Amino acid sequence: MDGGRGNTARARLRASSHSPHGRARDTNVREAAAIEGRRRGLLPASDRRITPCLTPPASPSRVPPPASRSVAIPSRSVLQSNFEEDLKTAMKSGDKRRVGTLRLVIAALKNERIQAGRELTAEEVDAALRRAVKQRKDSIEQYAKGGRQDLVDAETEELAILEGYLPKGMSDDEVEAALKAVIAEKGFSSSKDVGLAMKELMARHKGRVDGKKAQEIARRLLP
Repeated sequence: MDGGRGNTARARLRASSHSPHGRARDTNVREAAAIEGRRRGLLPASDRRITPCLTPPASPSRVPPPASRSVAIPSRSVLQSNFEEDLKTAMKSGDKRRVGTLRLVIAALKNERIQAGRELTAEEVDAALRRAVKQRKDSIEQYAKGGRQDLVDAETEELAILEGYLPKGMSDDEVEAALKAVIAEKGFSSSKDVGLAMKELMARHKGRVDGKKAQEIARRLLP
């Protein structure tokens, strides 16, 4: 009896599936299953629909720019700092000659720094001072010939101020002793060797020798 009822139910189902209403119902069921499957991502890849991504892609993280590297600038030389400090002191004390001389030196060094595009080394400051010393000596000589004692005195005062920032120069006796040592060591014997002797002397005692006086001594020692 139960078997007959089961057969009857299955027959009804088959009949309903072939009827128009049954086919429509099966189609609706399959579409609903497909929609649910897409929503859950259960359909095979070939049946999935590619939908546009509405969320904008995350912007790539920005790499911070490299930190700027500070360029080390050589510190001002001790002599340059001394000029500025001494200028302040001279202004307070009312030493007009020193004030004028130091201002000229500071201005000259500033120009050289601009031309070099950097701070000057101690050797370059020293060389600039020696050029200033040479200028004063030349001026003293010219003013003396022209009978301008007032200008000779002014240049002499400036010369003394400038020389105070340079290493102590060698005396004539010290220069002569140094030249004799060079001549003996190198075997110089004639006036043709004066230039070589002077070159060696200046290299050994850089910044401490008055070239003009040294040359006079060298010519006397190498006749």
